[in-house]
Amino acid sequence: MSKFFNKIDAFSDRFNITKRRTIFFLVPVVILLVAVIVFAAFSITGGGAINGINLGLDFTGGTSITVKMPNLSDSKVFEEKAAELVQIIKDAGYTCSEPQLTGTGSEAAIYVKYQNQDSDIDASNAAIVNALQTRYSDLVYGTDIVVESISSTAATRLLKEAAIAIAVIWAVIFVYILIRFEIWSGIASLIGLIHDVLMMVCLTVIFRVEISITYVAAIITIISYSINNTIVIFDRVREHVKLAPLDVKFNTVEMVVNKSVGEMLTRTAGSSFTTMIPIILLACIGTESLSLFALPIFFGLIAGTYSAIFISPNVYVLLKGARVRSKFKGYVGAQKADGTVSAPVDKAKAKKANKTKAYKHYKRK
Repeated sequence: MSKFFNKIDAFSDRFNITKRRTIFFLVPVVILLVAVIVFAAFSITGGGAINGINLGLDFTGGTSITVKMPNLSDSKVFEEKAAELVQIIKDAGYTCSEPQLTGTGSEAAIYVKYQNQDSDIDASNAAIVNALQTRYSDLVYGTDIVVESISSTAATRLLKEAAIAIAVIWAVIFVYILIRFEIWSGIASLIGLIHDVLMMVCLTVIFRVEISITYVAAIITIISYSINNTIVIFDRVREHVKLAPLDVKFNTVEMVVNKSVGEMLTRTAGSSFTTMIPIILLACIGTESLSLFALPIFFGLIAGTYSAIFISPNVYVLLKGARVRSKFKGYVGAQKADGTVSAPVDKAKAKKANKTKAYKHYKRK
């Protein structure tokens, strides 16, 4: 393990994220396009946009029914029993989701979801359970048949509250970055956080992970975790700027950011890697509820690490770099957008610039 991080240290000495920023910006765009294609495909085949995302009952409302039967681990038995369950639900007047196999061995069960109206939710569920028990007299309600329902009103309220919670967290973090650093760092950090949530949702759509109330907890966890890596890098940038003010030739924003990210690369990669290990274990060997929480966390860790290293610093370079170049525009030796060095276009402006601390440092270099 130490050799692995030593290689990262050696690589970080020549690390340059600004040189290929276009490629780094294109990666999330490609993932977004793939997610849109998957969403469109499932929406078309499923008969509606709601089928494009695997939303849980927490956000759609309706009912889920889990039916435990023997020998469901056999694919033929599962298909036969699942088809019978779907037909019972259809006979009651409802369409249901694709049946899923949950559990293993004696705990194997069929899981389906269907949307029934709030007005008849109890009566319709009772009719479906009665039909099941008539077909399979040995099934016991509460043990072999488990029914969970949530009203559409409660689901809508949960969705709104989740969106408000995420927006408030974004706002609080943005204000914190503004106070501790500067507006450009705040904007770059906020864009990074939006990227993290967007990539989590895209990967969730691609891999068809169910979105439930635990998904919101996973998003909040990732926002809190990924901002830590971003803050560490911006703190390093601030320390370098204190030692040597930014200019457009000898201590550019690109130079400072590349150096700061390189110095923090081992720390960022190491902390993310060690966090992923238990998350992967939870997703692989944990219960279904734990897996539904661990998988989005895993997606978010990848997105958060990527944004902390490649997205937020490059956004900061674009914003801060434009500010610094406008400050030194027309000064002796100022750098143009194409990288060439210009002569002063305004002698009075250049003379005045010699009195500023930043320009004196720049000229002394």
